[in-house]
Amino acid sequence: MHLSTSSTRRIILILIAFLPFQLALGQTKRNAVLPKVDSEEYQRLKGQGKITVIDPMQIMREAKTKPKKSAFKEKPGVVWNTNRNAQFVPLSTGNCQSCFTAPDPLLDTIVPITSGQAPEFRNDDGSTTEITLPFTFTFYGVQYTSVYINNNGNVSFGASYSTFSSQGFPNSTVVMVAPFWADVDTRNPQSGLPYYRRNAHSFIVKWDQVGYYSSAADKVNSFQLIISDGTDSIIPGGNNVSFCYGDMQWTTGSASQGNNGFGGIPATAGANAGDGTNFIQFGRFDHPGTDYDGPASSTNNDGISWLDNQSFYFSTSDATNIPPIITGVGYCDTVTVCMGDTLALNVGFLSPEAGQITNIAVNTNGVPGFSAINNTPGESASVTLQLAGTQANMGYHTIVLTGTDDGTPAQST
Repeated sequence: MHLSTSSTRRIILILIAFLPFQLALGQTKRNAVLPKVDSEEYQRLKGQGKITVIDPMQIMREAKTKPKKSAFKEKPGVVWNTNRNAQFVPLSTGNCQSCFTAPDPLLDTIVPITSGQAPEFRNDDGSTTEITLPFTFTFYGVQYTSVYINNNGNVSFGASYSTFSSQGFPNSTVVMVAPFWADVDTRNPQSGLPYYRRNAHSFIVKWDQVGYYSSAADKVNSFQLIISDGTDSIIPGGNNVSFCYGDMQWTTGSASQGNNGFGGIPATAGANAGDGTNFIQFGRFDHPGTDYDGPASSTNNDGISWLDNQSFYFSTSDATNIPPIITGVGYCDTVTVCMGDTLALNVGFLSPEAGQITNIAVNTNGVPGFSAINNTPGESASVTLQLAGTQANMGYHTIVLTGTDDGTPAQST
């Protein structure tokens, strides 16, 4: 975190964070056959609550391609870029934005879901065929050169997934990267659509103002996923995954016991290797609001608006302890503190792995008028930084915040 001022009578705070089938038809037969997604029969059964779980292991067994273990290893790292401009106004003078961007008609293509109809491919619970990546994506030591885009807020490897009610991570079946795994339904013409873009070293999927089941668009969500080979500067710090969020308004479809977009089975944000061990979970969301109690083993589910305009950068390249993830400050935010004003800024570090405790060390470097209060360790550690703008602290200053977890080996950000 960098604190700076010019010779004018104001203090500028620059915040930089460098930092992660069994088909159940009611209680029918174990080997029941799933109707075709988006068929009238499928929608009838889903609406009656008779389609609940699709076991991805059967799909994996039926997949033609199998992932191969790779000896490739790279040092993992996590960068969490959280930009919450609304908190900083009118203090913020920078133009830092979430990494979510609106679809570009010249660069982005509507995701061609097989159960939808061209050109918009509107659907419920659909997926693409296997899409070849122009690079190798390393996911906990496994290398992939292809991916499936699933309408329900995630991409998967080895097979597509139609499951609309999300599960918490880790689990031993789901192999996916999920910026927002929930029951996305784009059949309403008022709903937006998912788009994708292939670059030489990155793959971008955007769910732009999408609605929820059943054909509802009174609330819409905008979020984005980027995966890469770790060399594309679109994901800072040598990381290979980014989650980017715009305005998030709903969490749950009615087939997942939701009511008007909330309640029922919560949505999941994270990544899961499918081995029951390696995962990242940022939270599970089932209600409106900004409340949040931690990433992995949260006691309570979280408020969907906590995700608004956030950007998370992390690495899934290796199977090891992931460093704490910073939240509360942006990757490029610039905050101006005027003479006589006092800035109070909440900064946190999250422990991506369940049960880990992170402690925050603050080095103020002797900046006059600067203090750290309410420094609380935990799975979601937090500290409040306070700065009073005075004549004594005009100029450029550097404040160092270090979050250290108790994993094996311990990691610091």
